[in-house]
Amino acid sequence: YRAFGRLTGSPVFAELSTTTLTNAVFTHDSLTSGAVWEYFVTAVNRAGIEGAPSASTSSTVAQLYAWTPDVNGAPGTTVTIPVNLSNAGGIPNRTFDIWLRAPSALLEFNHVVNTIITQDCVLAAHSQAGDPDLIKLIYVNPDPLKVQPMRGEGRMTEFVFRVKGASGQSGPVSLDIVKFYDDALKRVSVDYSDRSVFSVSALFIRGDLNGDGLVNSDDIAAAIQIAVGFFVPTPRMLSAGDINGDGCIDSADVALVMDLVAGRPVNPFTPIMRRASALSAGAAGRLVALGSANVLPGRTVAIPVTVSDATDIVGCDLVVNFNPSVMSLWGVMPGSLCASLDWLTGYKTNGSSAEITLAGKPLAGGQGGEIAVLSFLVTGTAPPGAQPLALARAKLSGQFGKDIAWDGGVTTAGGTITIMPASDICEWPLY
Repeated sequence: YRAFGRLTGSPVFAELSTTTLTNAVFTHDSLTSGAVWEYFVTAVNRAGIEGAPSASTSSTVAQLYAWTPDVNGAPGTTVTIPVNLSNAGGIPNRTFDIWLRAPSALLEFNHVVNTIITQDCVLAAHSQAGDPDLIKLIYVNPDPLKVQPMRGEGRMTEFVFRVKGASGQSGPVSLDIVKFYDDALKRVSVDYSDRSVFSVSALFIRGDLNGDGLVNSDDIAAAIQIAVGFFVPTPRMLSAGDINGDGCIDSADVALVMDLVAGRPVNPFTPIMRRASALSAGAAGRLVALGSANVLPGRTVAIPVTVSDATDIVGCDLVVNFNPSVMSLWGVMPGSLCASLDWLTGYKTNGSSAEITLAGKPLAGGQGGEIAVLSFLVTGTAPPGAQPLALARAKLSGQFGKDIAWDGGVTTAGGTITIMPASDICEWPLY
């Protein structure tokens, strides 16, 4: 790939990297806070031919975005309205304010809950007698010695309500105030202008991706199909399936939908109840690597995908690039680490790449090993020689919607399929 960018208002785009990118993620750093940048990318094939530019997108440096998704809930049930943040990385958990406005005629406020991002905070919120639609969450860390940076993106907290409205009713949800502060107690810029809607409906509740009013294996299958790119979710499907609130549906959400189906919690316990060892950070960095193997033309070959430390992993999303003129992806199976842990797989090939998603119960900590096995079918006319396998993307998902990269990054290593000469095949006659 080639990545291009420009400051808004600049006449031309400039290439941002001095070399062609082989990874599907590029970080643009050392930027000025508040500046607005525009970006597009192009793809380059093995022959060096560059494709057309992608659609452009833009982003404000150091600008946080807070929002609430559209939420549905059946009469008499309990629903949660999450408050999502684009990136909490580096913001200290010293103090913050989140004021949510929700229709009190339809929803009766109960309490707030911690998420993976705020797992070390003791949160409380209260509705206002003079303004029953307004619920104020005001957090101040009582122990200055325990102030530490928060990590991650997605759900900051969830406001829990009982639905008291009648089917078919709906009302607006908004954020009145969202305040965060940096280490110098300077207020961080946050855009919280987004608006959403709560609807009294039994369809497309949290986890109900297909909108049939149930949360079951059909929704798990839909989440996997979306994660690997078989189809783009509708807005209602995205609201129901983006459980961790990071704006997409991937292996983290597949695992969370599996938790909802099984009746397992999708948030950590409160700090008072949570055991210190409940969530292990694992290694400071993880390595995801493709293996290598030899194969004869016309045969299949198994390539392991290994991870250096499996602690807390509940899923992974991979993009693997290969030469489609000599091989095709034949299948994906959970690796030995996932045995007996109900891991599910899905994949979709697109020319020279494959998108792969796996998810299930948490893997055991303190060890590495196979997380998946990829089967490739080599064509009968494949020429001898080494064929590289590139791991263009590897995202590891942890419990409760966590991105394992929050703990120190995920690095990748590719593999190789070496095609042996067909003359090496020895056919023995049968008598």
